[in-house]
Order: sequence, then structure tokens, then C-alpha cells
Amino acid sequence: MDILKSVAQDTFYVYGLNRSETLGNVILKPFSEAGFIADLASAKAVIANGGFSLLSEAVYLHKPVCSVPVKDQFEQYVNASYIEKLGYGKRLESFSADGIKAFLYDRPVFQNNVNAYRQDGNTAAFSIIEETLESVVRSFSRPNTSRKR
Repeated sequence: MDILKSVAQDTFYVYGLNRSETLGNVILKPFSEAGFIADLASAKAVIANGGFSLLSEAVYLHKPVCSVPVKDQFEQYVNASYIEKLGYGKRLESFSADGIKAFLYDRPVFQNNVNAYRQDGNTAAFSIIEETLESVVRSFSRPNTSRKR
């Protein structure tokens, strides 16, 4: 909390501590699906570990991401590194006021990059699956003349 409180020019909503409390510019909130979704949708940025679900939700909603992967969690490191590589945010080795400030300073650049993100749901994936299934069905419905009887 002290790190977030030291970045006093911004307000931070923190979930996961199962408390409802205001500590200066840090607002602790107990989990509420509706509340969390509303806060995520209205946030100007997201600070999180490197878990895939929240990072992908943030990108989908065009939110810049500051990711601090959980130590020794390779998947989280990869996810956070990919966010940084795409220019959607920053990966921090550790949670620090300087890291958060650097992320917020560069947020307009990250915002511009993540705004360019587009996806069409699962349309492309379903199209490829459908084409593949149709191809398999066609291959089984052709008479096989090479079989000996």
C-alpha cells in the first residue's frame, strides 16, 4: 500500500485483500464481479501480476497494462513480456514506486498502442475449424478406389 500511496497523483482500486477501506489515494475493495468489471472498464490502466485472464481482459478493453509477474512463474513472465513486446504496457521485475511512475509516464504511448488492438471474437478460429472439418468430411465421403476387395 505504501508504494501506491506514494504515487499520490493517481487513485488506485485494489482487489484481492477482501477489505473495504480507503487509505488516501488507495481504495481497497472486496471482490464483487459487477464492481470489478465496472472498475476495470472505467480504469485508465491496469496494474496486475502476469496472469493471462486479467491481462487479456485488459487488452480486450484497450487498457494499458503494468505487469509484475509472480516470482518463478514462467507463464506469468512470458505473458508480461509479451505485453511489453506488443507495446501495450510494461513488465516490472518488482513492484516499486519508480516502476509505477515510469509506467504512468509512458501510459499515453501504451494507450495509443493498445487502442490499435483488434480482434473479432472467435470468428477466425471457428472459420478455420469449420474449413478443417469440412475437408475431413469430404475426404471420408470420397470413394477410395485404391482398396482391394
